[in-house]
Amino acid sequence: SSAKLKLLDRMLPRLRRDGHRVLLFSQFTSMLDILEDYCLYRKYNYCRLDGETNRVQRRLDIRRYNAPGSKLFIFLVSTRAGGLGVNLATADTVVLFDSDWNPMMDAQAQDRAHRIGQKNEVRVLRLCTNSPVEEKILSRATEKLNMNGLVVEAGGFNKASKEHERKAMMQTLLREWDENDHDSDGEGEESLIPTDEELNQLLAITPAEFDLYQRMDAEREAQEAEEAEARGEPGWQRLMGADEVPPWAGQAARAAGGAA
Repeated sequence: SSAKLKLLDRMLPRLRRDGHRVLLFSQFTSMLDILEDYCLYRKYNYCRLDGETNRVQRRLDIRRYNAPGSKLFIFLVSTRAGGLGVNLATADTVVLFDSDWNPMMDAQAQDRAHRIGQKNEVRVLRLCTNSPVEEKILSRATEKLNMNGLVVEAGGFNKASKEHERKAMMQTLLREWDENDHDSDGEGEESLIPTDEELNQLLAITPAEFDLYQRMDAEREAQEAEEAEARGEPGWQRLMGADEVPPWAGQAARAAGGAA
């Protein structure tokens, strides 16, 4: 019962319907295994690249994915293994399923689609749950990027820049950093889960795409309501409710909490 998979399952049908192609990154091969099972379940054409993919298979899969008229919709990629030396410019959507402690790893992953030969606008989507662990990772990565901006953008490695220019740039960056830090305190955030309409606005590049996604939602809701009624479950949801969680899962969670 994964909120991220639920959101991904809402996103991918829209993207495939409109002809977009996706690079789906995760740090963990175990997560790639789950995503691979998901692709098989949804009958999405895909290929996979991780640290265990040999050099020949790696080149073959990249060539297949980039081939004109390729039917491959998703490329599952390990963030570390696929972050360098890979050109996947035929994809126009990058999804970071989880974040790396090193923000440069995620930046390099995004660059796989921003390569020579890219003809479309590229969208980068990062999935993050409202949990202390993921929020901490994302916060630490943002701090590292801000520090990079303070050192590099302020002219620390530019001998041609003058002292007063570097000082002014440093003051500007520090002020922006402080403002962003106060803005991200989390006060007043009731829910970070996007509605279908908000998700459509995030994904759609053109008004025509937005209208298409809205129609798809209406069709999906009607189909789900019909199927739920046929099963005698009018209140059916994609995620499990508390009363549906197996007893062994609750016991495992309590044991993990006690060990912590």
